[in-house]
Amino acid sequence: MSVRKVWRLRAGRWAAVKHQTLRADTEAGGGSAGPGAVTGVVPWVVAESLTYGVAIALFAFVVCAAGFVRQEMAILACIPPVFVALITGFAMWGHLFGLAGISAGIVALLPGYPAARHLGRRFGTRDMLIAIYLAWTVGMVVALIGFSFPDVP
Repeated sequence: MSVRKVWRLRAGRWAAVKHQTLRADTEAGGGSAGPGAVTGVVPWVVAESLTYGVAIALFAFVVCAAGFVRQEMAILACIPPVFVALITGFAMWGHLFGLAGISAGIVALLPGYPAARHLGRRFGTRDMLIAIYLAWTVGMVVALIGFSFPDVP
């Protein structure tokens, strides 16, 4: 592990802090990994990526499923979950993109529309509204778990 100094915003001020990276140390002879190669996978990064992916998939379902609600008053009831899912999902997607790359961000968005389309054809308006609120609730719980991971660079 190599240690380098980076600038972070702490308590409203920019401060230089030590930052440990998972890169092979070039002074130590790097071995077969070579200079700059990633030497290990941090387990909490994988867990955080999976947690964010599940929450984003649930939020994508909420947004897409609201399009399959067929009654006007029920569409009005879908405004709060869609609004919160869009904002929270966008913030989580940006963090997932920085954490795991564009492929993880795209894969997290994929299951939302097919699931919403399938359930939109099978369920009535009341059941679809229940499914939207249930997915929103589970997504917010998973997002809370995802937000509780430590911010370790």
